[in-house]
Amino acid sequence: MNAERDRRVSEIFYYFEKHTTLDSGRAAGRKIGVVQEVILRRYLERQSALRRRMFLEQSLRGRSGASHRVEFSWFAMESFEVGLGDEIPGTGSLRLVSVDHSGGGVRVGRGDWDRPVKLDAATRSRKLRDHLAGMCLDIRVTPSGDESIVADVLDLSRPLASLESKRVGAQRFSRTKKLGPGIQTIEKAKQAALAAVDLDLEYNGSVKPLPIKSPRALVSLVALGNGVHWTDKDLAVLGAYVDYVFQVEDSAIVRYADYVRRLWEAGGSNSGFLEYFMAYFQSMKTPPADSFEVGDDDFRALSPTGESRSLASVLAQHIERTNP
Repeated sequence: MNAERDRRVSEIFYYFEKHTTLDSGRAAGRKIGVVQEVILRRYLERQSALRRRMFLEQSLRGRSGASHRVEFSWFAMESFEVGLGDEIPGTGSLRLVSVDHSGGGVRVGRGDWDRPVKLDAATRSRKLRDHLAGMCLDIRVTPSGDESIVADVLDLSRPLASLESKRVGAQRFSRTKKLGPGIQTIEKAKQAALAAVDLDLEYNGSVKPLPIKSPRALVSLVALGNGVHWTDKDLAVLGAYVDYVFQVEDSAIVRYADYVRRLWEAGGSNSGFLEYFMAYFQSMKTPPADSFEVGDDDFRALSPTGESRSLASVLAQHIERTNP
């Protein structure tokens, strides 16, 4: 039975309600959270300055000693042009051994290593992983010639920004048609605020509501998605401690769902639309290879009041200011 329209409940809920049951609705809600993360990733990777510094689901250690696993984070970086046999500066004598454009990738070695190892995040040896972790570094490379690379050396002890993706679904309460958020929104707002405070203390030496005289080393951001609309109380909690709060517009999620629906209709799948949709989005780390486009207008600044810059611009300008 369809629920009456409630202005507190987003269009996303009503879009998917006709495809779900009480049993499948919760799983669909979690999958929509993955869609939101995929949209954010696709958007944030459009700019080279953001993409090259960005990590997914990295744990950031706060002043309390707790580790906060955030969906997106950015770190300080230095880039170097490196030729064959040259050392990569700041990496403990790692040198470039070979560049193979035919599929062998880039290999690096060190004086006390018998054999060079491949510099690829998916195939790194334990020796190389331990070496980089011990220096709190990561290295990403781009071939720039037959015998040279551009090496991005990232300092994982110096995060520049964190972004959490938060979403809550609408709930139908037992034995009633009533819809609502329960305690979800305020609890998720408190979680994000607590992480922002802990990171603020660790990297900025202060807490956002207090006067801060020097430029902030790290800024915290939260991107909110709707199942139910976030209340003024939730936004007040976030705005007090999180530097920037943006909303992922309902239209972006619905537009992507329509995009997937067209693929489903064109493919003649034997499965239903919801089943196809659930299988289409595996995880943020393995996004679908499609041509869906995301732009600045798919995000709206909620806090601070009067913020007119896009989400990407806020991040890019902070990085340019702190780590050009």
